[in-house]
Formats: sequence, structure tokens, C-alpha cells
Amino acid sequence: MSDVFPKTPGQRDKSTSILLVTHDDAAGALVENIISQYGTAFRLGRVATAEAASLSLAQSRWDVCLVDTSIGETDVAAVVAELTLRSIGTPFIVLASDATTEYTTELELAGVMDVLDRSTLTPAILEKSIHYSLKYQRYQDGLRASKDELIKQLLDVQEAMERLHTQGEDYAELVERLAEARDRAESSESRYRTLAERSTVGIWQLSIDGTTQYMNPAMRRLLELDDDEAVNGVDHVSMLTEAGQRAFRNARDQWLERVSATCEVALIGNRTKDARHGVISGGVLPTIGGRVEALLAMVVDITERKQAEDRIRHLAGHDTLTGLPNRALFHDRLEQALSTAQRDGKFVAVLFLDLDHFKDINDTLGHPAGDQLLIQVAARLRECARRSDTVARFGGDEFAIIAASTDKGRGATILAGRVIEALSRTFVISGQEVRTSTSVGITMSPTDGTDADKLLRCADLALYRAKENERGTYQFYDRQMDLEIRARKELERDLAQALERQQLSLRYQPQIDLTTGRPSGAEALLRWHHPQRGEVPPSVFIPVAESTGVIVPIGEWVLRNACAEAKRWQEHGLPPIPVAVNLSPVQVRKRTLVETVSRVLDETSLAPSQLDLEVTEGTVMDDTPLMTKRLGQLCDLGVSLTIDDFGTGYSSLAYLKRFPVDKLKIDQSFVRDITTDQSDAAIARTVILLGHSLDMRVVAEGVETAEQLSMLRSCNCDQVQGYYFSRPLTAEAFAHWLSQYADDPQATARAVRSAWSIADDLDDHRPLRVALTAL
Repeated sequence: MSDVFPKTPGQRDKSTSILLVTHDDAAGALVENIISQYGTAFRLGRVATAEAASLSLAQSRWDVCLVDTSIGETDVAAVVAELTLRSIGTPFIVLASDATTEYTTELELAGVMDVLDRSTLTPAILEKSIHYSLKYQRYQDGLRASKDELIKQLLDVQEAMERLHTQGEDYAELVERLAEARDRAESSESRYRTLAERSTVGIWQLSIDGTTQYMNPAMRRLLELDDDEAVNGVDHVSMLTEAGQRAFRNARDQWLERVSATCEVALIGNRTKDARHGVISGGVLPTIGGRVEALLAMVVDITERKQAEDRIRHLAGHDTLTGLPNRALFHDRLEQALSTAQRDGKFVAVLFLDLDHFKDINDTLGHPAGDQLLIQVAARLRECARRSDTVARFGGDEFAIIAASTDKGRGATILAGRVIEALSRTFVISGQEVRTSTSVGITMSPTDGTDADKLLRCADLALYRAKENERGTYQFYDRQMDLEIRARKELERDLAQALERQQLSLRYQPQIDLTTGRPSGAEALLRWHHPQRGEVPPSVFIPVAESTGVIVPIGEWVLRNACAEAKRWQEHGLPPIPVAVNLSPVQVRKRTLVETVSRVLDETSLAPSQLDLEVTEGTVMDDTPLMTKRLGQLCDLGVSLTIDDFGTGYSSLAYLKRFPVDKLKIDQSFVRDITTDQSDAAIARTVILLGHSLDMRVVAEGVETAEQLSMLRSCNCDQVQGYYFSRPLTAEAFAHWLSQYADDPQATARAVRSAWSIADDLDDHRPLRVALTAL
């Protein structure tokens, strides 16, 4: 399109002049930004009102006039029609914020060359519109000049004939003048035909009844007609779609009434049967006497523009990765489905789902693999759903399905089962097998409501419950969920603010060495005191902190404060003892964990040997390669590592021996009934023997009685902690407790030994110990 927008100033003699009519600064900036990309290839003028535009058009010749609908006039079409009368030869393009078909037709009737949607305006669209407008205008100017010249010549002939009749002019002179007029007419017709044959705009001359009289090459290409194919007398209107034929007939009727009209049609190709889109404008060809002889139509091919608009509309309503409808389109279809269901008395099910552990797949395999997984998930969901259902991707790993049915929930149950089964099967990503699962939340309309937004919220709540209860299953919404989820959300909100509002604190529980009877460490335990809720149990708020991710900043706060407190005890002359800090699985999976621990040790000046990090058995077994690397890095720092709650999960001795672990901690659930339940006693003995066989020390928590203590001593347990010795204490109280030991080192040892005598009354269990050792 170098004839309209030359790439360099040297490619044309003068700039293309463009007059912009708008008082909207945003619209003006948009056009100026696009125009500025073409350098000095044209000159842009700008006025704010229709009056100023009329004056400028009257005073100067502008190549193109861009009119923005924000000029404030109530009838933009009327304003444009008036402006066209004052500037014959200047094409008009309208920038509209809402380019509906009716509005576009009204503007085109007023003489507008093209109507562009401001929200989708790009340099390419504006360039193409101006290009075709100038081309078309030049064609109109040439056609008008040829027509005027032809009429003038015919009038000369008529004048000559009248003079012959009334004045009796010399016949020879008349013949000569007629010959000259004929020659000029033939020359004008030749120029007109040359212009038509070379035009990129389709030119189509028709008889009044609609049969073709002439087509230029551009029009033949639109209809896929061969150059030598006869067209005279053929009905080519039938090659328009039915809607296009109606639009064309309406425009033709207005032309016959001497009214300007345009229409947008789809033309079906003669060979491929593919549809191309065009805008038709035209009028009548009258005889000298004023009788209508034929119709002349100009057809501009807008197929590429329509395709670009279709792509933009598709992208606005679809997910670019999977091709599924996005949230906006899903919402529209849900509202349509609800309206139809209310009319027909049917039910509508909304299923909401996401993938379990999708973030872990992204982190371990990379985002490209995650994208491939989402594409395959979308394909399987399509296979599960019916053609009448809508499957959409909301973003991330979230998907939703609309399913209409005549039953209340059976169809939704079957669909949810198919989805869960389909997504549980192995995926292959870049030659590597990947497994995932899904949980599904289901809500029904009208049972749970008839509002689209409410149903989506209900489905989300049901999904939350499904994931909370058991992953890989589905859950229907019920109203009780609202109350529970609201309470959960309030707890999440309060917990997110607890650290900032200084509602969190630490308690320290002593750990006792059973060999010496002396304090051997202290475990830092997190507490939350809420102004209204009171003391919130860790079993309540820790899972919430882990699920929301707030456990990461809270965990770092616990680590820093526990290390700082242990260092302060030493600085106050108390015996140095290690402080044990629990790590959440969420913290352990963070790549920055090792860096965080190292930084905290440096900031608090605590020796790494004085820090004991506790991780649960389930955490280290969850991802063995990652845990082996992560625990190895922590061990390299010099800190101690303890596996907490040992025996409560699915232990693997093969993996356990690979970990650089210093201690095993027996869960208090086994200690509680160790003196009355033989199974618990056997498990405790087994854990102790296992730990010692792997050169690990063993700690038992939850010791509350002398009998429990004696039993553990008889099993050669290394360390214990529990209420029998002390409840969890504040930092100040623990320092006081430790200072008492410093003043009387034998005090704690005597308290321990007082319970040891009970061990003599208990069974020795040597046969079991020998058997386990042999195993």
C-alpha cells in the first residue's frame, strides 16, 4: 500500500492529508499514535466540532476525513451527510465505539466510506481502510469525470441536432460535429473501460431485472469466474447468500429511488464455494432523457477485515492455549442455558474442577510441560462432555462445564465420574508419563439458584469441600457449606493479619536426655492468641496457613525468633541447648528454604549446631529425590535434622537410610497408651531399635506419666519431652526454668531417676528386641 502510506517521504511528492474530527482526547491520542508510526508520509489535522470541520473542509482540500462519534452530535449520520455535501471528493471514515450493523448501515447511507470499531483499531486496519477509501474515491472521481464528459458530449450532439432543426445549419458541418462528438465519446468510453479493467474494486453493471451486463476482472475474481466466461445476461445475484440477496435488493430499490445506499454481502465462489465478504455501493445509469437504463455497483472486498474481526471476537471469548471458551463466554452461555432451562422446566448442572498438584508438575517439569498437560486435559474433557455441553477453561488449571438435563443430579453425577476417571489416566508429556487427578464441585439450578454468578460461587465452594474431604472425588453443593466456608474465609483473613498485628507467640517445651537426666533441647511451639477467638489451637490454624501459603512468612518468623531467643539465653549465661523448629511441607518445598535458614543463622549469630529442624515423615516421603537434595543442603549448613511424627505415615526403610537425619521422633499417639496397649509399645520399641540401627537418636514426645517415662527408659529411648516435665513455656519462663537447672544441675536428674525404679516392674521384652535386631 505504498501509494497511500509510503514507507519513506521520497516515495511520494506530497503527504496524504487527514482531517480528524474528535473532541475525545483518548480517541485523538489513539489515531495520532497510529499515524505517527508512518513518519512524514502524511499530514494530520484535528478539529473538535462539526462546525470547525465544515469550515476546514470548505477552506482546504483534505484527502481523508476521520470522524469520531464522540463529537457530541445526537445524529452523527446527519452531520456526516452535511459534511459530505461541503466536501465533494473527500472520503469519510467513521470511528465508532459501538459499530453495530444497523448503525453502520445508517452511516453508509449518509455517504460514509467505512466504519471502524475504535476498540479493535490497529495500524493495519486503519491503513487498509484509508487505502481502499482513497482508491475508491479516485475511482469515483474518474468515473464522475468520464460520466460528465460523456454527458457533455451527448448534450453537444443534442444541441447540434436542435440547431439543425431550428436554425437549419449546414448538414456537412453538422455531420462533422457529430463525428467529433462520437470520437470524443468513444475516447471517453475507452478511458472509462481502461480504468474499470485495472481497478482493484469490483465493478458490476446490471440490468434493472438483475442480470449482469458487465463485470471487471476484480469482480470476476470475487466470484471466481474465468476471464473468458460469458457473463452478459447471467443472473449473478444468485451467487450471493440468501441474506446477501435480500440486502442487495433493498439497496437496489433505494438506488432506483435516487437514494444512496450500501449493503454488506457474502459472495459464494463459483469453484471453491468459499464465501468472500464485500461492501456494495452504487446507483443508476440514466439515459439522456432521464430514464433508468441500468445499475452500476462497486464491490469492495472486505474478507480480510472480516476475518481479522472474527479472530478478534474469537480471542475475546476463548482461551488461547486450549481453544476452550473462557470465563466471559462461559458466563454468557450459562445465562443462556439458565434462561432456556427455566422456560423448558429443566435442570442445569455447573461442574467446577481443577487439577491436584498441578503446581508441582509445573515446578518439576517446567511450564511448557504444564501447558501440554492442560491441552491434553482440555481434549479429554471435550470427550467426556456432550455436544450440547460447554467446557471452558477459567485460567491456570481451573475448568468448568455446563450440562443441561431433565433429571435433578443423576446426569451430573455420571459426568463427574467420567471426568474423574478420564483425568486419572496417565498423560504422556514429551515422552514422559505424568499422573494427576481432579476434584469436582457440582451445583444445580434451580435447586441452588438461578443466578449465574451465584451458581459459580456455589460450585467453587463444593470444589473446595471435595478437595478438603478427599481428593479425586466430587461433591454437590449444600447450603451448610456457605456457613462453613464463610467461617474458614474469616479464619484465613484473621490469620493473614495475625503476624502483622503481633498476635503470634512462641512457647518452648524442654527435651530431657534420659541418659544424663539433663535438659538436651527445647522445641519451639507456635501459639495464636486472637482478641475475639481467644487461643486458637495449632491443629486448627496450621492447616489453614499451609493451604493459603501464609505458613511461609509465619515459618520464617518462627525460625528467626526461636534462633534469636536461643542466642539470648546463651548471652545471659545459660547452658547452650539446641532449639528445635518445625518446618511445614510448604516451607520444605520452597527453593529458598536453605538460603533462608542460612540467612537467619547469620543474622542471629546462632551456631548451626544449636538448631534442630523437624520435618514430618509424610514430607520427606512425598518427593524423595527433592527431599534428599534439600535435606542434604540443610545438613551441609551444620544443622541437625529430625523426622517428626515417625510411624504415622508410610515409612520406607530404603529411602530413610538415604536421608542425612540425626533423630527420629516417636509420635505422641504411640506414647499415650504405651503402658496399656501392646501394639503401641511394640511400635515404640521398633522405632527405637530402627533409629539406633541407623545411628540415629530417638525422641519420644507426649510423656505425661512416670510409667510412660519408665517404659521408654527400658526401651533405651534417648530423649523425651512432655507435660511430665513441663508444659510449653514462654521464653522468659523457659529461661527461668533453665536457670534453676544451672543452679542445681542434679534437680532434673533426680526427677527423672525417681521414675526409673518403676521400670523394674515392667516386662523386659528381650525376645522381641532380639527378633527385631535379627530382622
